[in-house]
Amino acid sequence: AQYRETCEHVVMCGTGGSSLGARALADVAAHPLRLPIAGAPQVHFVESTDPEVLHAAWRDLPRERTGWIFISKSGVTLE
Repeated sequence: AQYRETCEHVVMCGTGGSSLGARALADVAAHPLRLPIAGAPQVHFVESTDPEVLHAAWRDLPRERTGWIFISKSGVTLE
């Protein structure tokens, strides 16, 4: 609810199976044509721990309006 009220973008970071559940929920909630939904943040998935990939998202999205979620299924991976 907090991200819905304060963010234009939400970045989900997780590798392998870590982000599958979140991706499935995002797919269910998405517009059928993948168009933006008014009042809802755009959800982006970063499925890499490559610093350059993360830096690109950090650099290109408005920091004050972007929420970040890091997912680790096991709790011991790099995310």
